[in-house]
Amino acid sequence: MDPKTQTLNVTAYEAYSPTYLSAGNGIQYGFFFAMYTALIVHVALYYHKELAEGFRSMWKSASGREGCKV
Repeated sequence: MDPKTQTLNVTAYEAYSPTYLSAGNGIQYGFFFAMYTALIVHVALYYHKELAEGFRSMWKSASGREGCKV
């Protein structure tokens, strides 16, 4: 980064070093991807009835089709 012009010096950036991802970082990224995917699947499978009921209730109240309006 050139401090005077606030622009990237591409030649210095490319000459510095190639991007590097160690095996540990690759395993960590893979673990986090698997963990977040498993979390979403777990919530969808374990709480599907509560989620469906909540979305139905939200849809009915948003569309104005509630059972008894006063």
